[in-house]
Amino acid sequence: MKEKHPIVKAIARFIFFIGRSFLSLRYKVSLQRTKDIDPNRPVLFLPNHQAVVDPMLLVSHIYPHKNVVPMITSSYYDLPVIKIFFKNWGAVRVSDLENGSRNLNVLKDITSAAIRAFNHNKSIVIYPSGKIASQGFERIQNKKGAHEIIKNIPDNVQVIGVRINGLWGSQWSKAWNGNSPNFALNILRGILYAICNLFIFIPRRKVSFYFEDITADAKKYAQVDKNTFNLFLENFYNRNGEEKVSYLRHFLFSYPINKKLPDSLASAYTEQPIASAGTKAFPQAITSGVHAIIKESLAIKDDNLSHKTLLTNDLGADSISLVDLINKVEEKYNVETHNDISTIKTVGDLYLLANGDFEKRQVFPPCSFKRSNPFNNYIKINSYDNIPTQFLKRFTSKNHLPFTYDLLLGETSRKDFFLKTCVVAEIIKKHCPEKYVGIMLPALQSTSLLIMACYFAKKIPVMFNWTTGQQILDHCIRDTQVNHIFTAGSFIEKIKSQLSANTYKKLVFLDKIVPQTPVHTKLKGLIKSKLPKRFYKFDNINNQAVVLFTSGSESLPKTIVLTHDNIIHDLKGTLELVDLERNKILMGFLPPFHSFGFSVLSILPLLTGTRIVYSPDPTDGRAIVRMIKHTGASIIVTAPSFLKIILNNAIKEDLVSLKYVVSGAEPLSESLANTFKNITPQATILEGYGITECSPVLSLNPLQKQKTGSVGKIIKGVDCKIIHIENNHILQPQQTGMICVSGNNVFDGYVDPNIPSPFIEINNKPYYKTGDLGYIDNEGYLYITGRLKRFIKIGGEMISLPFIEKILKDHFGSEDEETIAISGTDKTSPPQIILFTTKPISTHEANTILMEKKAPLIAKITRIEIIPEIPLLGTGKINYRLLQDKIKHL
Repeated sequence: MKEKHPIVKAIARFIFFIGRSFLSLRYKVSLQRTKDIDPNRPVLFLPNHQAVVDPMLLVSHIYPHKNVVPMITSSYYDLPVIKIFFKNWGAVRVSDLENGSRNLNVLKDITSAAIRAFNHNKSIVIYPSGKIASQGFERIQNKKGAHEIIKNIPDNVQVIGVRINGLWGSQWSKAWNGNSPNFALNILRGILYAICNLFIFIPRRKVSFYFEDITADAKKYAQVDKNTFNLFLENFYNRNGEEKVSYLRHFLFSYPINKKLPDSLASAYTEQPIASAGTKAFPQAITSGVHAIIKESLAIKDDNLSHKTLLTNDLGADSISLVDLINKVEEKYNVETHNDISTIKTVGDLYLLANGDFEKRQVFPPCSFKRSNPFNNYIKINSYDNIPTQFLKRFTSKNHLPFTYDLLLGETSRKDFFLKTCVVAEIIKKHCPEKYVGIMLPALQSTSLLIMACYFAKKIPVMFNWTTGQQILDHCIRDTQVNHIFTAGSFIEKIKSQLSANTYKKLVFLDKIVPQTPVHTKLKGLIKSKLPKRFYKFDNINNQAVVLFTSGSESLPKTIVLTHDNIIHDLKGTLELVDLERNKILMGFLPPFHSFGFSVLSILPLLTGTRIVYSPDPTDGRAIVRMIKHTGASIIVTAPSFLKIILNNAIKEDLVSLKYVVSGAEPLSESLANTFKNITPQATILEGYGITECSPVLSLNPLQKQKTGSVGKIIKGVDCKIIHIENNHILQPQQTGMICVSGNNVFDGYVDPNIPSPFIEINNKPYYKTGDLGYIDNEGYLYITGRLKRFIKIGGEMISLPFIEKILKDHFGSEDEETIAISGTDKTSPPQIILFTTKPISTHEANTILMEKKAPLIAKITRIEIIPEIPLLGTGKINYRLLQDKIKHL
């Protein structure tokens, strides 16, 4: 902090003289006990704050006696013209948290600036309350600034408490209209009043400044804690009791002002604001998430938080804590609010913020799905023709009907979708001469468009999973020898860190090449869209419909080719088991690299014209819920992990349009099913079972009767056998064994010839060995009991790891996230069963629970590994392959 030039000092003294002279026209100031101010030491002045004008009065009157450097909030420091003076004077600019700053380092900035000033023998004025009073007494509450400075103050600095009286009721105080006064407007008023009163006849307000050396007590109480120190200051400021409001007239010959305090003073301590949230219901993910943030940020253990709980008065939050809370809520829930933190007073206000009610909401493009009801039949597939042939027939009739919707493109009709397909097909042919075309995009209109455009270009789509990590993604690309991967620049920006340099080189950005496409190429696509039967013949296209990859939860992903026959037969057989009304609206958010996402949410709408809504992130429950509410979506296909996220972010009113939820990929827990029924009593949940190799659906609970714990009946066209895992004998109903299936929906085998055949011959017919264990009851309902690879042999007995995992999850697990996973190996001596967890669980505790729940006596946890988080795949499943890798290195 450099010494100011003598000319600057002289100008400052002159300005303060002018300021005192001008202010003396309105204010008659008396200074009491100025003898307490040590002229030879730097001083920290701590005044109470009755009005915006008191800093000018205070500093202008003590400046002749002390070289004072004020700390000025940014809202005043940054005012035009006077900013230049403040800067040259050496005033310290402080971020104004009350008026929009998000500078969480403001406390550190204040403390370091004060210490620097003291080391240069400067004196500081700082207001402990941090804002002007909202009542006739001072409340510091939970402010930290003065406390931090006193804790670190040099020994030679004197602390002077300043008690200001006489300004409560000034137009510069909140007592005038309940709000912080407008600085510029009040300056203009002051000039007007001075002119009207001929300068010398202005009624004068009596103001007193009482100075007291409080150095010893301030340092003593600061060492105790913040609250004790602040209470000491409050007692000093309020020693004479609450000051009565005084409204002084502005004109000499006007009547006395007969005015009462405003009914509601902004930020008043005595005010008990009711949360804006009122009695509004919020999703569990909002309330529990906000409570967790509050407890962590404020270091409290209060479990009785409600929407009415006051953040400042009840929980002790100051301005810095409020900014921290707001920032964390915004980050967790991906929302953005305006900058004024004074509107966030209660826990309920944080609910509103998290729910997006304070957010700068993205305006949804209009959607007509709710208002239109063009169908009165069921979703059916009436032909075994290949996918593009059926699409061509469907989309060249009744092409005015709406088809798909997402936030990027809004609503698209069949006609427009067909036109885009024809144009993009020409673009694909131009940029990709190879047979296989990579696609790396989430659930969007553009993804389904690219898939169909590949068929129109006589290409085969390869769906890449970007969530697997660089090593596995590179493995999949090498395995398929794909050279061009179509995607979008905005999407890649979000996942760039998950891609290797080699993968990045193969990317083709559709959003960039479409605008650059020559007019003649687009025109060619347009002409073909007008004469489709002349230009498009699909009788002899390659039967390969898509290249997918297994999830890789237990080993490296295997490459799978599904044919048009596979997918058509699977979807046809599924829809013959259940009658779903075609006037319903599909909600698609499962990624298209997921077999359900590809077949059910991309291909099925293309075959049937069923309206579909896309949302790109299956983990963004809030976005999905909003999309369902906006579009009236009525059918969702999901995995329990994603369903849980949706339900946690919804209340009943959000999901009234839902009619059916098809759940698969993992078991549906009883608690989740109950939550679903409570939030969506009008909807039916249909649990099913599928495998990528089987296109993927194998079974589904029919609408007429669902069985808890069952994955339903085998779909039409599929033959299912349960065989003994050791001798391959066919088992009877209710007997558990390996699930084997045969049908036109089953793939022909893995692309890699080195992978052993997954088929077994039963009665001279090939059946695919699913690797899953289960049984069929007497009514034909299938039950899954485990996975063969998730069994280990101990003492000659087969031990089910999923069974052990379920017991421990039921006792130690969490509804909100995966915290428990079991893995193991029988390749060691002795065999090991290892519990991976994010919780502090002991081996004794885990084995005690297993014994209480009647697990086999030999099924004991041999080791516990505490890890930061349970690894998950993009599908939401636990990544057991990574856990197995960890076991190898233990």
